Amino acid sequence: MNEVKAMNMTLLKLPTLHKVEVVNWRMDMIILLSRGVSVVEACETLDVPRSTFYRHLNSDPTFKHQVERAKTLVSIELFQIIRDAKEWRAAAWLLEKRFPTEYGTARQRLKYAGCTCGAASKIIRSR
Repeated sequence: MNEVKAMNMTLLKLPTLHKVEVVNWRMDMIILLSRGVSVVEACETLDVPRSTFYRHLNSDPTFKHQVERAKTLVSIELFQIIRDAKEWRAAAWLLEKRFPTEYGTARQRLKYAGCTCGAASKIIRSR
């Protein structure tokens, strides 16, 4: 009987260890994202499958808020660089590439908006 109780106590401790690991990679993820690293690069660096990242993102509103805040901090920093006119072209390029739905070219914004009217293809052909 004591062996079963000891085994159950051991099993009860495992989720706690798992939670610590989850907290650690999530904190590391937020740090990387706040430094401008993409989700793909951060997941590869931390050896976390993207599906795991997105599952946590969609199931935990606090984590989602932290991720969005980290990305916002990057865009604010890039805006400050543009505003100060130091290497503004590089910052503008990075904004366009990292946040195409907000700062991309007209073609990129139409593509990410799911435009089916053909406007995006007309822009592509006109170049």
